[in-house]
Amino acid sequence: MRKNYDQKTQPLTRKASPTPATPSDHAAQNTLRTITTGARTPHPSIGHLSDAALYELCREYGSRALEWRRKFIGLLPEVNRRRLYAAKGFSSIFEFAAKLAGISEDQVTEVLRLERRLIDQPALYSQLITGEVSHHKIARVVSVSSPETAVFWAQKTLVLSKSALATLVKEEKTLQNALSGQSSLPETAQMSNIPLTSSTAARLRELQEKGIDIDKLINRFLDRREEEIEAQKARLGVVHNKRSATASRYIPAKIRQILLLEHGRKCSIPSCRRSATAIHHTRRFALAGSHDPRYLAPLCREHHQIAHSIDRKFMQKLGVPQVGACHKSAATSHQTAGVNVNTFAATYPAPSLWSAVGGRTG
Repeated sequence: MRKNYDQKTQPLTRKASPTPATPSDHAAQNTLRTITTGARTPHPSIGHLSDAALYELCREYGSRALEWRRKFIGLLPEVNRRRLYAAKGFSSIFEFAAKLAGISEDQVTEVLRLERRLIDQPALYSQLITGEVSHHKIARVVSVSSPETAVFWAQKTLVLSKSALATLVKEEKTLQNALSGQSSLPETAQMSNIPLTSSTAARLRELQEKGIDIDKLINRFLDRREEEIEAQKARLGVVHNKRSATASRYIPAKIRQILLLEHGRKCSIPSCRRSATAIHHTRRFALAGSHDPRYLAPLCREHHQIAHSIDRKFMQKLGVPQVGACHKSAATSHQTAGVNVNTFAATYPAPSLWSAVGGRTG
């Protein structure tokens, strides 16, 4: 009985149950841990992600941020027209854009300018106000677009990078100036920028002193070089076309060598000074099954994008709507290197660019 009595009368000493931690407690603990250890516990929803998954998430969020930024910028012309910024207490459209989305004054000015210029070009105007593409791209093409060509340029803004688009616009301007007589090539050119060894320069001077036409001599050599390269390409093309049924996508070394001999390491477009990054099939490999060197062209990244932007099937793969009619610009109905430019899905605005390519795109 004594034992039982002691058990009943002895005061109980239980541990107090912990009070549930609140979110503010967790935040305080994380802050304390950061101060004492210099590290913060990862948020449970992202802490388990691999580096690759975390990077992809960053890319996804970044692309969404860019998309919504474009859409916001597209609303600014209508906000300005209604003076909505004043009704909401902002002193100007510039303050409105800066405080709500961090848009600079220069960007606002450019968008308002573009909106006024594109009133008669619905395809590009729609892209601007809906934020379908960035206003930076539209600003690049507005200098060469017109009501007749706006659909063509709207298509190009969808599929080309900013650098490729800038290249295309530059070449369109060059061609338009050339056809209008605003620019012309000099009749003679100096060779001061061409590196020659002292012995080569001495030999050329000696021939010139003898009354030999150096210009004609060099042109004869260049013509012979081109003829030899074309003959080698034709031979390689015949041999390779016989094997086309079993051809792989790997371009044989002999064909790469002849292209290197012809174009060096530069893009094959005459006006381009960039290095070639891809060998483009001007006759689609999927149809021809051939690496005939007469239908291959080393291109830089920008010109390779431009070449594919002309390919109807390639554009259909990307889901890009096709231009209903051929683009009519300074280059319409222009013929180059046996290529009928009007057969393209959308006529390239500077077909003289393809004079060194010599084939249909694909």
